[in-house]
Amino acid sequence: MAIQTTSGVIVQEAVQKILVQPLEQMSTWLSSGVTIVDSSEPVRIPVIEPGTLPTYVAQGDLIPDNAVNWSEVEALPSSLLGIAGWYPISNQAVRSTAVTGLPSVVQQRILTDASNKLDRCFYVGDSDGVSAVQTIDTSDATDGTFTLTYKGQTTAALDHDDAAADIQTALRGLSTIGASNVNVTGSAGAYTVTFAGALANTQVEAITIGTDSLTGPGSIEFVTQGIEAGGIDGLFNQPGTQQAELDTADLDSFLDAIAVAAAANVEPNRWYLNPVDHIQLRKIHKGNDDVSYVLDPDPRQGTVYTLFGIPVTTSNFIPRGKAALGATQYAIVVRDLNPEVFVTEHALAQRGALALRVSVRMDMVLSQPGAWVILSES
Repeated sequence: MAIQTTSGVIVQEAVQKILVQPLEQMSTWLSSGVTIVDSSEPVRIPVIEPGTLPTYVAQGDLIPDNAVNWSEVEALPSSLLGIAGWYPISNQAVRSTAVTGLPSVVQQRILTDASNKLDRCFYVGDSDGVSAVQTIDTSDATDGTFTLTYKGQTTAALDHDDAAADIQTALRGLSTIGASNVNVTGSAGAYTVTFAGALANTQVEAITIGTDSLTGPGSIEFVTQGIEAGGIDGLFNQPGTQQAELDTADLDSFLDAIAVAAAANVEPNRWYLNPVDHIQLRKIHKGNDDVSYVLDPDPRQGTVYTLFGIPVTTSNFIPRGKAALGATQYAIVVRDLNPEVFVTEHALAQRGALALRVSVRMDMVLSQPGAWVILSES
């Protein structure tokens, strides 16, 4: 990646090399074998639905219409939002011979940010938006107080067993959150914080917990990352998919999912799992005093794990307790032909810096939703 110090758009050939092609390799979804279509305009994609069965017809009789039924979905509509990033870099850093690897560092940062955002959207995106959710757990604490911090602002001390309403009041009192921008539910010691109002349907920073004055443990966890409205409907939010039960303690649930796919005359070629759930599967023992693992030696095809002969893709953006099995040829990603990397000095001239503005648009459609089985813990 070459950092230019003159304002302008980097030519498309260079953008393909520094952004588009590496993204296809870094994204776990794009690199899993899905169909990728490049287009500069919206694309109409037929979505195949079950057709009627052929029937015996006497010679000369009217043949009934047995055409396969389908509807059409518009991918990459003009209203679809793109993913954009803004990366200021000081001119001193650009000129410094001591930072000879700066261009590759900047490129890696851009690619990591973009691929993470895309994968989150490809798996759990919702065009209506998703509000961030965090959980706070002080249920094992026996005494003392804790604090909560958001974007540099910290609450007053909170009792380990305060009511959810007290936690909500404290968080709303932070200037970085504000009134009505979080809702807190739950019981004493086990709270669920849902971002709302001006902080709904957007990426937010994590709330952190201070436990120095707490007798016992206290923890906080991101359950759901916020996603803006107007983007991609991810795999786990696509309509028309088949459903099955997930049990990471029982490999039979995965065979049952293969059976669901087979019943729909689909030959699946890819599993999608959260890494933690995948490890849980690999920890299953043969039993009856045999402590060896069912999946040992590790089944692989090259560098890819397999499960019952089907390659496995793992991603932290797949929710725990969820998995998917599908035929990747029926997942179509439409990629805008005009991604942009724009270099400017004007906006930051007084600070002696330049900035890169990166933007890319992609959309996803399941052309045969019934070819995909979504597994969920009961």
